[in-house]
Amino acid sequence: MQFAFELGSPAAFLIECVTDLQESAIKFVSYEQSKRFLAKYWDCVSDVSELSSSSRFFAGGVGGITSQFAIYGLETLKTRVQSEIGPAQGMKAVKAMAKTMWQSGGIRAYYRGLTLGLVGVFPYSAIDMGTYETLRRYYCKSMKVDEPGVMATLSFGALSGSIGAASVYRMSPPFSFGNKVES
Repeated sequence: MQFAFELGSPAAFLIECVTDLQESAIKFVSYEQSKRFLAKYWDCVSDVSELSSSSRFFAGGVGGITSQFAIYGLETLKTRVQSEIGPAQGMKAVKAMAKTMWQSGGIRAYYRGLTLGLVGVFPYSAIDMGTYETLRRYYCKSMKVDEPGVMATLSFGALSGSIGAASVYRMSPPFSFGNKVES
């Protein structure tokens, strides 16, 4: 986010802020609503804190899919602006790109690749949210507190996001620098 602003593209920075805020808000609301639904109709428990680990995992995936679906069009626009227009072009360029995309394919132009995006975000978000919730629950239980402090919450978020990313995203194969690959 900061990088886009430093490159001189306040328009890209603004789009990045809007998509990040929306994505996080939608993901957490969807996650909490999914937990309530699963507690009532799947696990048949009255308290969300009694939700099974598999239901928390599934709720995390649903939260990720919901947020990804909601912001995907704006994210596609942002990517096109950053890659095709370049920095320091302003909101006029963003509007022009949005118009060009609409003319080239309507709403479908904004949502190309959505299916693969959703397939990829489900396991990441499920692991991220499930790990966050597990860390938070164990911390509160061991420290005998109702809610963790700010630093603990930040730590849980950083750790769960790292675990989710490391678990889902394929690692690049090791390269042997300096050696030519013969075919």
